[in-house]
Amino acid sequence: MTKIPVDPKGRVTLPEDVCKKLGIKPGDVLEVEVEEDRLVIRRGKKKPISEFRGIFQVDHALDFKEEREIGWRDQTRRLANENPANRE
Repeated sequence: MTKIPVDPKGRVTLPEDVCKKLGIKPGDVLEVEVEEDRLVIRRGKKKPISEFRGIFQVDHALDFKEEREIGWRDQTRRLANENPANRE
């Protein structure tokens, strides 16, 4: 059994070998549960990317060229408003 300290804010750091064994990476979500006198920590279930399909609604999809033109136009407008000397 590995013993790990709890810091003043109640945080613990999982040992590297435990993370490797369980495939836990930075940014992963863990589920924490109390069972009687035990603290149980499980890897959170990852959602497949297919579950996110359709959650964003768009009027129409823009292609890269349209996106770039919109970005240039917005940036030019912003710079002109910040400094009138930049206006053409």
